[in-house]
Amino acid sequence: MDAGACTRIQSVGPHPTRISVVEAIRREPRHHRATGGKEIHPMARIRSIEVAMAFVLAAAGSAGAAEVTLDGIVIPTASATMSIAVGITEFRDGSEQCPRLLPGCPKLEVCIDTRAPVAPLDAQLAGAAPARFAVGVEDGRTFGRCVAASLETKSSKHQKLYDYCLRCETLTGP
Repeated sequence: MDAGACTRIQSVGPHPTRISVVEAIRREPRHHRATGGKEIHPMARIRSIEVAMAFVLAAAGSAGAAEVTLDGIVIPTASATMSIAVGITEFRDGSEQCPRLLPGCPKLEVCIDTRAPVAPLDAQLAGAAPARFAVGVEDGRTFGRCVAASLETKSSKHQKLYDYCLRCETLTGP
């Protein structure tokens, strides 16, 4: 989209000027609604659509939100982020000009963000006997045979945030 697509030329006065489409709508006269005769400004319609869309998106985001689990135990106020990277190898066999792509093994990582420390993960990072975990994330996926890889803390004035990252071997779910 070019810059001129969102502007109109206003030719009032001796020098034409560019104004935004939103400003042009604001300057247009108020319109009557066909059914009620009530005056509704076009910007009021746009704002009501924005509010309706925000409500729909907020309701969709909160509906069915599951929780993060560690070995089936819910971690309160936690959220998870996933990273699944697959190394790709390119090779040519000599008969074709374009390279062929060979996918490698997926490298699975899940990070758990929480406001409170998670004792089993802290113990692993402190040198306890090796253990493997199953991590369930909000969308229903389960990362299996995970080992604690890192812990990063972030502090603000009011709270401390813990970011645990685990490397995993298996993934099941959607």
